[in-house]
Formats: sequence, structure tokens, C-alpha cells
Amino acid sequence: MDQQTNALAALVLTTPKKQNEASNSVQPPGTKPQQVGKDSDDVIYANHFPCSFARDLTFYQYDVIVEEYHEKQQKYINISSREKRHQFVSDLLLVKAIHPTAVCWYDEGSCIYSTTNFKDKLPIIYEKEQQGYQRRLTIKSLSAISSTNDLDQSSIRIIETLIKQVLKEQFKAIGSVFYRWDEEPAQDGPYDLITGFKQAICLTESGPMLNVDITITRFYPHLDLLTFIWERFLQNKSPFHGLLSDRQYDQIAKTAIIEILSL
Repeated sequence: MDQQTNALAALVLTTPKKQNEASNSVQPPGTKPQQVGKDSDDVIYANHFPCSFARDLTFYQYDVIVEEYHEKQQKYINISSREKRHQFVSDLLLVKAIHPTAVCWYDEGSCIYSTTNFKDKLPIIYEKEQQGYQRRLTIKSLSAISSTNDLDQSSIRIIETLIKQVLKEQFKAIGSVFYRWDEEPAQDGPYDLITGFKQAICLTESGPMLNVDITITRFYPHLDLLTFIWERFLQNKSPFHGLLSDRQYDQIAKTAIIEILSL
């Protein structure tokens, strides 16, 4: 993600300055205090924030295909891996291969968005060898136009995609949830608990709102299977060295069967 795209994300989405000011009281992450009334000391914590958007920004949506050449079939085939598509297209966007000055971002599926109209140059085809494979990006057509002057679900989705791509540089994204790279997991029995957040922009009667929800997700730790069962399920304090007695292997096998049946 280049500096232009980061700057665009900062320009598009703004929240009132007072919402960013730190409170003296301790409050849950992703929340803001709201006073109930003038004569009340009660405080309600909310996870939604009024936001506004820079005006006169036009978004152009382009339909794209990301393919990989297969020698056996002697033809290009759609890349099914989201990560591979993302890496290939991101590399092209980073070097401004599509347009020398345009700000573009990719939804990791079948669309590229931009604030520049290059319809007259379509279709655009880029081929590049990556990781030993010949890959190709085809920008087929301009499929939709939206603007911050007339907000609808289409323009909100494009803005959310832009913000998501920028956040991916700072957080680890799994599905629609973002996690800190340096997050130290808490242990819940044999599992790891990691705190993350997900966000969405909603159109309301009072204007667009940015909702931020905190979530705690349970993950399997990054351990070999036998080590995982030995340390987490059997709760052995001594380290696992890979050599066990038949009795211990029998105990591990029984534990694994119980876990599988409980899923």
C-alpha cells in the first residue's frame, strides 16, 4: 500500500476531533463515553462514532480477472487463492503498473477501485512472472461509479475496502477481524485467546456511523500435534522431547479421540 492510498484513506474518513481525545477514566478499547444528562453522573460507553467524508470524491469500480498460466491445460485459469491474488495485484499497484498517477486498491476478489477514470484505456492486461508462475491481470470494464456526494451502500462498500487495505499494513487480518501483530494470547485451557476488532460503516438517519466491535477469538496454538496434546490437553509441565512410552501414546490417542468427538 503506497503513501497516496494511505493519504486517500485519511482524507476520505474523518471523525470529530473530540472523539480522539483521551479520557481520564479507564474505558474498554473501541468505546467512547457519553454523558446521559446534565444532572446525571452516569456514563454510557458506545462503540459507534459519527463520521464524515471528504466531498467531491468519485470512485470508479472496474471488473477484473486474475489468472495463472497452467502448462498442462495450455491456458490461463483463475487463481483461486485469495492470498496469491492479493500479492500479485498489490505488487502491480505498488509500482503504478496500471496508471502512473492513479490511486487504486483491490478487494482481493473481482474488483479494483480507483479515483481515476481510465475507461478509454480498457481492457488493460498485465502479465508478470511471480514465484515461477506466469500470472495475468485483466481489467475488463468499468462497472460502476459512485461518489461521496451521494452516499449509498455501493460507495460505503468501496470506502470500507479502502480502509481495510490500509489497516492490513498495521494489523493481521483473519477474515473480517483485525488483530495486533504483537498480541500476546491469553490461554483458555488448550487454546489461545486473542483480542481483535472488526468495523463497519453504517448509514443512519443522523448520518454515517463507524461501528467498532471488540471480539475475542479462540485459536489453536502454533504447535505440533503431539506437543499440543502433551502440553495443553495433558497439561504436562515437562517439555515434550518426541519420545514417549506406549502408555503415554495410548493416553494421547484417547485424548485426541475425545477432542474430535467434542467438536
